[in-house]
Amino acid sequence: MSYDRLPPGLKEETTFCLYKLEPGKDGKKKKVPYQTCGARADPGNKAHLTDFTIAYETYRKGGYDGIGLSIAENMAAVDIDGCVVDCKLSAFAQEIVDKLGTYAEFSPSGTGVHIWGRTLNLLYDKAKYYMKNSEIGLEVYVGKHTTRFLTLTGEAINDLDVNDCSEALQELLDTHVVRPSAEEPSAEAPGSFLSDDSAKVPKVCA
Repeated sequence: MSYDRLPPGLKEETTFCLYKLEPGKDGKKKKVPYQTCGARADPGNKAHLTDFTIAYETYRKGGYDGIGLSIAENMAAVDIDGCVVDCKLSAFAQEIVDKLGTYAEFSPSGTGVHIWGRTLNLLYDKAKYYMKNSEIGLEVYVGKHTTRFLTLTGEAINDLDVNDCSEALQELLDTHVVRPSAEEPSAEAPGSFLSDDSAKVPKVCA
């Protein structure tokens, strides 16, 4: 991880949690969010989040697998899975990174891409758009409309800060994640990432 290389727009204007890789009921490792006091976190609860400096200092002491970012209200995150082979982006992923023109980094697995951008003029209607297109491995999460957190690595693909990408993001939404019907249920996963048998609201650190 190269967290010291994160751009100012992420470190100074958003909030963070920690996460551990823990086995879920299906045996696969899940990214479970934690508060800096060691209690599990709900990324949708601002009281469970902290600033970058505190999250980074806690991470460096050990015991956690990484740092997660809660998506701010004026930002969006794009997650593209399975688009990197030998550190080279697929043509599809490269086109999205170039068009959005904002900070992008490799995911923890090294096989995906995470992109963060500002949404100053974005027109987002949750009834019109869904959040995940599994066929092409694309997820788009817009602040105020999600409680998810995304993992951070600092393994930058470009040297950009978090820029306004409203126009390009609007095009991405209209091209790839428009609901076939407004009746279709949301594909968003629960924000806590907790297993079913432990998905109680975590306590806030004292």
